[in-house]
Amino acid sequence: MAVDLNFNYYSDSYVGYDSRGSVFPTFNLFGAIANGTGNYDFEAGVSQPLFNRAYDLRLKVAGYEYDMGNSKVYGLRSGADVTTADGVFKVSAEFGNDRLTGQYGQVGAYVNIGFQAENIVKGESPFSKPEPIFRSPRNLRQMASQPAKRNWRKPSAVIANTKCQGMPDDSQFQTPEDKACFWSGKTTMAECIARGYTVQTQTPGGSWVENYINSFPNSRTSTDDEYTRDFEPMWICASAASARMAMGTVRVFLNNPRANSVFYTTELPTLQSNSNVPEVWAYYWNSTTLTWDGPVKLK
Repeated sequence: MAVDLNFNYYSDSYVGYDSRGSVFPTFNLFGAIANGTGNYDFEAGVSQPLFNRAYDLRLKVAGYEYDMGNSKVYGLRSGADVTTADGVFKVSAEFGNDRLTGQYGQVGAYVNIGFQAENIVKGESPFSKPEPIFRSPRNLRQMASQPAKRNWRKPSAVIANTKCQGMPDDSQFQTPEDKACFWSGKTTMAECIARGYTVQTQTPGGSWVENYINSFPNSRTSTDDEYTRDFEPMWICASAASARMAMGTVRVFLNNPRANSVFYTTELPTLQSNSNVPEVWAYYWNSTTLTWDGPVKLK
């Protein structure tokens, strides 16, 4: 039997860092550590030979954290690997859970074969096998050569602005269970409130964003370009955070929303990927009868 421990730390390399005048972005690992924007995982495994050392069974459990720009997400992942003694074939099954993705699982089969192109010139086989599993010290050479097991399970719809600098933490956008209400179009926010539901601006985080934007005299009279550049990203970040923190049944009131509205591009995809939201019901404004049609189930 063998026990192994693995720790990986990684940052958002080549994404949005100061290039100091260069046309190429720089890799700023130390800056990421100092700012707390890095990501890490810690994994522990226990290995046991099977069938007279023909296979290696490894049970594993890992904890991980990754930075979401304005909050951190923590998760757990467990699983098992079965690898042939020569290290060539491996079957792996994993199961994990975190606040953003919810529960997830994956099963994979892998073939580990080296390829040396220069051997073709020498008239030799270009293929080579990896280090055998049970060579002493057991597993060390093979595991040391493996890349970091990064967790890249960030649904694209969850992050509207990958940084969201200066925004309140996600926890500031949480609403009571079964009370979250989203809206798009005129008069719809008032309908949420009238029915006793909670909208984004009624949370501490949403109130902060609204007060901040209103502190600029031209925030309501700016041109479309100014609004898109200076203010809309903050609302998109806030909307994504509200959808991430929603719990229970969610209601939505829609009055002729555009296909590229924040609701359709950010809020709805995030709600659909939120494991804490079992149902999303939408009401649509009927301008002919002046009533709300629905509800229609969106999740």
